[in-house]
Amino acid sequence: MKDPMLVVKNLKVSYKLKDRVVRAVRGVSFKLVEGQSLCIVGESGCGKSTLGYAISVSLPPNAVIEEGEILVNGVNILKTDPVTVRGKLVSLIPQDVGAALSPLNTIGEVFADVLGSIGGGRDSSLKVASDILKSLGFSDPQRILKSYPHELSGGMLQRVLIALAISLNPKVIIADEPTSMVDASLRREVVDLINTIRYNYSVTTIIITHDIAIAPSLCDITAVMYAGKIVEIGPSKSLIEKPLHPYTKMLSKSIPRIMKLVELKPIPGLPPDLGSPIKGCPFAPRCPDVVGDLCYNVEPEEYRAGGRSVYCHLYGGASHDTISA
Repeated sequence: MKDPMLVVKNLKVSYKLKDRVVRAVRGVSFKLVEGQSLCIVGESGCGKSTLGYAISVSLPPNAVIEEGEILVNGVNILKTDPVTVRGKLVSLIPQDVGAALSPLNTIGEVFADVLGSIGGGRDSSLKVASDILKSLGFSDPQRILKSYPHELSGGMLQRVLIALAISLNPKVIIADEPTSMVDASLRREVVDLINTIRYNYSVTTIIITHDIAIAPSLCDITAVMYAGKIVEIGPSKSLIEKPLHPYTKMLSKSIPRIMKLVELKPIPGLPPDLGSPIKGCPFAPRCPDVVGDLCYNVEPEEYRAGGRSVYCHLYGGASHDTISA
């Protein structure tokens, strides 16, 4: 098997607020080889975007990585100058395409600035940008390069951001909710674009999304996060078709499906406050399958089955083998 391109080890990230500490990521581990893709799914506030920002070295100033390692192609990026990581080793495609680009600069000026960071002149930078835009379906890339962001549609801006993300040939690309800001007619296009860059550029991708239904069309592996931890991880198809963790089961029934009429069942209750200590399984107060006091008092260990890992007392014993994503 190939050596892993991305390794995340026991990552813990907190936000320091005025009156408390919010533990947004509470010990996350996984690994991916070159060209693999991972979907990270879960409700708002589960820590998935914080995880993505940590891997892309884009956390806000009040965030602190308390523990863990992030290795990209063997390099611990947490001990590396962020300037040498952002865009070059790891690229982040932000969620809000409308706010991601300055309205004062043309698309060509943005590309020239990004590609100029590796020593390219303006003309050569624009030639590279034109070629990338053409590979992503723009029939007239020169017009796009001369345009300002407000002159482009949401779908066009999404493609421009994807083109920017791959322009410096990063090893890992992270897309934060890439389908949330586009309508249903463009969702398929975004999925196809992400798959295109993954296969054409052999890049490892992480897709952060609340929509568990799109995971099989985007990712080899799916990780389900709840309260800052992964509660289930494994091959996307089997995880979606036969979920093991009660939260995964309930999450899949609470999301609308395109072209499939299903009865939606919202998950009762609210996620725990990550600013307060959590004892036992964090999903226990909302879980219909609670195993007595065990779930409220003892944190579940890893249980491995069928190439998947699930953290739930329903499955009894534990195995501590390394998760192989």
